Order: sequence, then C-alpha cells, then structure tokens
Amino acid sequence: MHETELLKHKEDLDHISTKCSEDKIFLSIFEIENALRNQDLVIKHIESNCVDIRISDEVAFESLLHQLKEVKINLFQTTLNIDIPQLTPAQLILQPKLHGIHDVPRLHLRMDIAFQEIDPQDGLIRNFTTFQNGQIIAVDEKHDCLVEFNKEGILERNVKMQSKYFGITKITQDIFAVTDSENDSVEIYDKHTMNLIKHVYTVEKCSGIAKYSDNSIVVGCNSTGIRIIDSTGNNIAYNCPNKLMQLNQTLLLTVDDECRIFCSLTKDNSVIALDSTGKLMFTFRSEKLKGPYGITVDRGNNILVAGSDSNNIVWIRRDGKKCKELLTTRDGIWCPYGIEFNKQLNILVICNCRGSKISIYEYL
Repeated sequence: MHETELLKHKEDLDHISTKCSEDKIFLSIFEIENALRNQDLVIKHIESNCVDIRISDEVAFESLLHQLKEVKINLFQTTLNIDIPQLTPAQLILQPKLHGIHDVPRLHLRMDIAFQEIDPQDGLIRNFTTFQNGQIIAVDEKHDCLVEFNKEGILERNVKMQSKYFGITKITQDIFAVTDSENDSVEIYDKHTMNLIKHVYTVEKCSGIAKYSDNSIVVGCNSTGIRIIDSTGNNIAYNCPNKLMQLNQTLLLTVDDECRIFCSLTKDNSVIALDSTGKLMFTFRSEKLKGPYGITVDRGNNILVAGSDSNNIVWIRRDGKKCKELLTTRDGIWCPYGIEFNKQLNILVICNCRGSKISIYEYL
C-alpha cells in the first residue's frame, strides 16, 4: 500500500475516532497502521476503555476493513476494586424471604367482605377457616348456617347448620371440622358436598378448634382444658396444665409447626404457650392487648392475636418476649373476633367489626 494511501486512511480513522461514543470499541490507529505497513494484519491489542464503535462515515471504515485479511481482537476485562463477600454453597441458594423470630411484618389491606352488602340483616361471624384456593368457610351464628366465599369475596352458598356451631378449622383442602357447643361434639364435613362425615363426642362443652397434626385435631374444652382427638375419634394423651382446667370460658387456640399450642384467655387478658408435652412455656400479658380472642401463627411461628376489647391485632414474638400492634382502629380494626394466617397464600384474614365483615391483608 502506498504511503499516500496509508496517510489518507489514517486521516479517515482520526476523523472516525472523534465520532466514537464512550461506550463503543475503537481499534488503535497505530496498530492498524503498523499492520498495514508490515502486511501483518493481526491486531495484537486493543487500547481502549470502551466496548463498541459508533461511526458516522461507515463507508470509509468498511472500505478499510475490506483491505484487511484478518483482525483479531483480544477482549479485556476491567477489574473493579470492590469487596465481594465469599459465599458458602448453602448461601448461594436463594430462598424466599420468610418472617422469622425477629421479623415484625407489615400488612396491606387487599379486600373487605362486608356482609351488609350480601344480607341486609347482617350476619354475625366470629370464626372461619381458609383454603389454598382462597376459599373461606365461616360460621354464621345469627342465621345458624355455614357460609362460603370464593377468593373474590363473592358469596357462593350458605348451608343450614344442624346445631349451634362455634369453632371451625381446615383439616385438609377437602375436609373441615366444627365444634358443636350445644351437643358437646365435633362435626367433620366434606367441603365440596357439605355432607357430615363424622360425629365425635367430646362429653363436655367445647369452643376453639385447630388442626394439631395430619391425623388429629385439638379442641378447647370448658372442664378439661385441651383435648387432642385423632382421626378415629379417640383421645390422645396430653398433660394439660391445671391453669386451663375448669375455666368455664371460651378457649380459642392455634398450633404451630412444632406442635406448640397457643391459647387466648379472654377473661384473663392473656395468651399462654404450651409445648408438645403440655408444659407451660410462658404466659403473655400486655396493656396493648385486651380481650384476646382469635389466635393464629405466621410462618415464623410468631403469634397473632385479635384484641376484641383493645380493637387491634397484636403480633407476639414466638418466645413471648416482644410484641407490637400491627393494626388498630386507625386501620379500620374494631372489635375483631376470629383471625387466621394462611401460610400458602401469605395472607392474614380477620373477622372484623363485631362479625359484620371479613378483612383480608397481605403479609409483607
């Protein structure tokens, strides 16, 4: 290539270099020049802090490249001085955030189901249970029936009850159980047909009910305090503390993943925690919580209680040593009754306003 032609191409490249954006690659002019002079058309190095090229005169540049037999570009990597923590293999597996012992959640209202919009006479619902598909089945004490809502909060059906039911709990996605306070028994129902499957006598008046394990339920009773009943209707041995004997009051309860039982004592303004053997772990009291009623646990096995007299929802750490008001009258909470945390849907459902509506909150 003649010297004059080379100088012309160099001028073209100088012109092109002024048109390059900061985020583009540009080949060193001197390396191309040396390659052309020596007929060794291999680019050994790129001296640039850019990654691409933007050219206004593409025709001139393409003409130059067509004269090259080969161009080799060695990509380089800029090293930033950033301290990156070394992770163990276990830490490299990202897990969804779950609320743990020290995590106080935030709640966001998703939906209110107001019964006056469904029935002008206003139902009275204290207790309910939720399912993985978002379905809610509740006990309407005023009209003596079971009411079913879909995930949009629309009333699907109501079924006349055979007696005065009180507590209700989901056993599986297809079966639920209720306590019959008139006949001292537990009734087990098929969710789809609403047909009675089993009738279990408890001998004494019972109120609260919760699933204890895959094949058993726990029931709050007036005299014996707590009874655990298996799928055949037989009692499972459980050493209930004397504190729960002969209370003669409504006993609401819930069970966590470790088979610990938490009970709300409305008259005593307290929450008690029992381990799987029936040993008393702690008794919780606070000026923030008055008239504790519905009780449930979240994914971290922390406790959530409805304060029917304090008009709030109180979060209690699983060891009973810390509490916080999550919802108050400022959030529209007034005389809440039943409460349930659905772990599959990550929602907190509250029977609000003296049983006249159900409020559904996202658990953040």
